Amino acid sequence: MIDQLEELFTSGFSPRVRQNYVSALAGLVRSGRVFVLATLRSDFYASYQEYPDLIELATPAGKFDLRPPAPYEIGNMIRLPAEAAGLHFEQEWETGQPLDQALCDAASTTPESLPLLEHVLSLLYDKQEARGDDLLRWSDYRELGELKGALAKHAETVFSKLRPDEQRAFPLVMRYLVTLGQAEEEVPNRRTVSYRDFVTATGTDHDQKAGVKGFVDLFIEKRLLVADTDPQGEVTVCVAHEALLREWHRVKEWLTENREFLRMRDRLDASLKLWLSRGRQKDDLLGPGLPLAEGETLVQDFRASLSREQSDYVLASIAERNRSKQVRELIRYAVMVAITILAIFAGFQWFQAEHQRYNAAQAFKSEAGVAAKLQEQLRQASWASFSQAERQFQLEEWREGVALLARAIKFDPANQVASERFFQELIVHRERALPLLIASFPHQDGLWRAVFSPDGERILTASWDKTAKLWDAVSGKLIASFDHQGSVWHAAFSPDGARILTASADKIAKLWDAGSKKLIASFDHQDSVYDAAFSPDGERILTASWDKTAKLWDAASRKLIASFAHRDGL
Repeated sequence: MIDQLEELFTSGFSPRVRQNYVSALAGLVRSGRVFVLATLRSDFYASYQEYPDLIELATPAGKFDLRPPAPYEIGNMIRLPAEAAGLHFEQEWETGQPLDQALCDAASTTPESLPLLEHVLSLLYDKQEARGDDLLRWSDYRELGELKGALAKHAETVFSKLRPDEQRAFPLVMRYLVTLGQAEEEVPNRRTVSYRDFVTATGTDHDQKAGVKGFVDLFIEKRLLVADTDPQGEVTVCVAHEALLREWHRVKEWLTENREFLRMRDRLDASLKLWLSRGRQKDDLLGPGLPLAEGETLVQDFRASLSREQSDYVLASIAERNRSKQVRELIRYAVMVAITILAIFAGFQWFQAEHQRYNAAQAFKSEAGVAAKLQEQLRQASWASFSQAERQFQLEEWREGVALLARAIKFDPANQVASERFFQELIVHRERALPLLIASFPHQDGLWRAVFSPDGERILTASWDKTAKLWDAVSGKLIASFDHQGSVWHAAFSPDGARILTASADKIAKLWDAGSKKLIASFDHQDSVYDAAFSPDGERILTASWDKTAKLWDAASRKLIASFAHRDGL
C-alpha cells in the first residue's frame, strides 16, 4: 500500500531518485508476486504521466478514479468507527439534531472537507477521553470552531502558547514547509524537509535557531506537524494536514507576502536538482540574467530560509559568473594589447617607408624618370612580398606571412590589398599574436587564483577541485598539493615565501610549511572562508568568511587576536 504517491513529486527528490523509485515499483508489479495499491491526488495526474512505467501500469484497467463520497458514505465514516469504540453522539437540546448528522452535513459540502473532518473527530475523541464519558458533545464541537474553523483555531491556540521569539520564527518555518502547486491556481502544498535544516539554518543567530526549534517541536507535539525518518535515518518534518495551509488565516496572510519567494525558491530547486543529478557540472549552474539574479536575491534576502545545498549552489553560480567575467576581461585586455603593439609596429614601418620614400623623392626630384622607375620597382616589390605572404599562409607559417605583409605595406603604402589583408589576419587570428605558452598547470575543476612566490621561482594555484597546488615556475612540475574538503577560494605566500595560506568553502583556512609541505595550523569559521592574507611582516593572518566575520590570528601561536563582525558574509 502506497499512500499519497504525490509526495514523490513534492518532497524534493531528485529526478534520478524519482525514476529509480518508479522503476523499482514497476519491477515489483511485473514480477507477478506483488500487488501494489497506490493513492494519488487528481491534481498530480500530469506529474505521473511523465513516467512511461506508471502510464503502462495505469492502463487499461490499472487506474480507478475515486469519486467524492456520498453523504451516506461520509455518515458511515463518522458513525461506524465510533460504534466500534463504544462512543455516542450527543443530540442538540433545542433541535434534537445528533452531532454525527451535523458533522455529515458539514463534510458533504465539498471533498476538501474530509481532512478537516478527520481532524475534528480526533479532537472530539481527545475531549471525551479526558472526561471518560464516551460522549462526543456539541459544546466541544462549538468550542473547537466547528468543522470549518477547528483546524485553524487549534493552530492559533497552539501558536498563542509559543514564546515571543518562537512566534517570530513563523515566517522562517513556513518558508521551509510550503511549496506551490504547478497549476495556475498555485495551491499551497506541504514540503518535507530535514529537521536538521531548522536547527542549523545559515544566517540565523542562536536566539533565532532556538525560536525555530521551539516552534517546530511544539507543533509536532500538538500533531500539527509530523516528524518521520527517511531511509537514510534522517529525521524529516512536514505539515500534518494540507488543509491547514488553506484555512489558517496566518498562513493565508503569509502566502500573500511570500508567494514570489516560493516561486523563486521552487525554480531554484528545479535547477539545483538538475545540477546534483548530473554530477555538479558547471554548465548546470545558474546562468546570467534572471536565474542568477533570483539566486542572488534569495541569498541576500532569504538566506536563513535556504538549505545548505541551495546556498552553496547559488554561491558557486556567483563565483563562476565572476570567474568567467575575469577571464573574458583578461582575454580582451591581452588581445587589445597585442593588436595595439602590432598596429604600432605597422605604423612605425609605414612611417619609415614613408620617410624613405620622401627622402628618395627629394633626392631625385630633378630626375622624374628615375623617381618613376623607383616607384614602380617598389610597387612590384610590394606585390612580390604580398604573393610570398600568401604562400606562407598556405604553409601555416603565420608570423612569416604577417612580416611579409608588413614589408609589402612598407614598400608601397598605397597597396590597399596588402593593408586590408594585414589587419584581417591580425583580427581573425589574433590569438597567434599572443606570447607562446611556457607551461600549463592543470586542475580537475575551475581555477580561482594563481600567484608567484616572492622570489618568482614558484607558482601557487587555487581551484574548485578542493586543492591548492605548488609548482616550479621554470620546469612547470608539481611540487606539492594542499587538500581541503571544499573548493579553495584563495591561496597566498607569506612575505618571505616560507609559508602558504589557503582559504576554502569547507569553513577552514590552513597554514602550510612551503618547504616540508606539512600543515602548520587551521583557522576555523562557521561558513565558507572566502579570503585570507598575511600582514606585511608575516606575523599575523587575516581571514574573511561568509559567516559575517573577519578574524585576526597570531601566525606564530595560531591564537585568535580579534574578530570583526559584519551584517553580511565577506
